[in-house]
Amino acid sequence: MATDIEKKKTKDEPEDPVFAFLTSRRSISIGDIEFQRQFEQNLIRHNLSGEATISNVTKNYTVSGGSTGSPGGGIQCYWELEGSDLAYYEGNVGIKMNPGNYTFAVQGSGYIHNLVVSNDVAAPYVLIQNASNTNTLDPVIKWAVGVTPVVKWTMGVDDSDSDSFVLVASDGIIGSDYLKLSNGILTLSSSSVAPTLLLQNASGTARDPVIQWAVGSTPTVRWTMGVDDSNANQFVLSWGTSLDEEEK
Repeated sequence: MATDIEKKKTKDEPEDPVFAFLTSRRSISIGDIEFQRQFEQNLIRHNLSGEATISNVTKNYTVSGGSTGSPGGGIQCYWELEGSDLAYYEGNVGIKMNPGNYTFAVQGSGYIHNLVVSNDVAAPYVLIQNASNTNTLDPVIKWAVGVTPVVKWTMGVDDSDSDSFVLVASDGIIGSDYLKLSNGILTLSSSSVAPTLLLQNASGTARDPVIQWAVGSTPTVRWTMGVDDSNANQFVLSWGTSLDEEEK
């Protein structure tokens, strides 16, 4: 008795790659049948003209090493096309590396830029967000170095400290050595040396390293303080936007 897999195609049916693959096999396993079912249901849809079209890309596959009841056991993961967007469900994604515990991991070699965000019609951006009501989940970026990478710096928003912006020398948003901007106050903290803010003109051109103060609803610089590089390196506090103002 002919099986469904051995059935003859009618003259008007399009070539079915799954049918060709399965009928070329001397034996068919349960896994083959499950593959055919998922592939036909989730990947290929035929239109009335007989041409194969991809209308809903959902490619399921199984990661071995567990048991979920699906053929082969393991964890079921899949990609899905939702309109013009491609989404990945259940699991982590790694490019040129095992993602491990990271949701998305990229490893590059031979290129300076491993991950590029580009947009030619709007300002490109990367969004890191805490979408919960828990104010201890701080959205941050971390930098790690070494053969076995160790996080040395963390930068982001301290959600539990009035949403202050922090750059800190630690594997978290809290530490002793940091630069923090909170409610208009810039704090420089160090646990090992005297905190120092260095303003430096490292060129051969006379450029004055300065600090300026501005006030008003539309801030206007009222005072400028710094080193007058073109006037014997005098230290000047001047009314106005430069060290050359008359009131000093």
